[in-house]
Amino acid sequence: MKREIREKLLLADLPEQTEGDYINLKIPEHLEPRCLGYANMFADLEICSNALDKLEKSEDEIITNALFTTIIISYGRCFTDSSSSKTPKLEDKIFKNNPDLENLHKDLMEMRHNFIAHRGFSDHSVGKAFLQISPSKMQGSIKVGHLFTNNFSVEELPRYKALFDFTMLEIRKKFSKAEKHIVQEIFKDLKPGDLKRLVITDYPQ
Repeated sequence: MKREIREKLLLADLPEQTEGDYINLKIPEHLEPRCLGYANMFADLEICSNALDKLEKSEDEIITNALFTTIIISYGRCFTDSSSSKTPKLEDKIFKNNPDLENLHKDLMEMRHNFIAHRGFSDHSVGKAFLQISPSKMQGSIKVGHLFTNNFSVEELPRYKALFDFTMLEIRKKFSKAEKHIVQEIFKDLKPGDLKRLVITDYPQ
């Protein structure tokens, strides 16, 4: 579905979400990415938390692998560059006072960089290649062995849950700060006549 159509669907749903005497105002384009970015991060972390719950109960190898991959991709997206959308990203320094969570964070990002997104050296993917020969025939072939670990240990699950909860709390703080800044910017020089220009009225049918 194209972006324009999805945006229209979102706008069409706005009247249902508006209560009391509130009205919906347009946010200037240069201010919108911050809130969108933090909201998307929060959604990613909710996915991580829910996937972790399902991972704990899963006994199916394919489902386990899918949930494990989903967690790492969704988590890593919060901390990787998003220059094309001009949305913010989280920095490692949010863990500066919590070394245990910082180590877990580094482990997840290492998995993201060297196991899920790229084929690098990782504890979760170990491989060896060797030459197998027949001395009598003087023939040989290359054999490859691989060992993948597509899951977290049971002992680690509560710690990762704590990591996701902590990160979601940090995102809430950043969203609130961005929200306050945007509201101040909009109301700073707002005159009564400006409201009409900012009100969202073109709701799709």
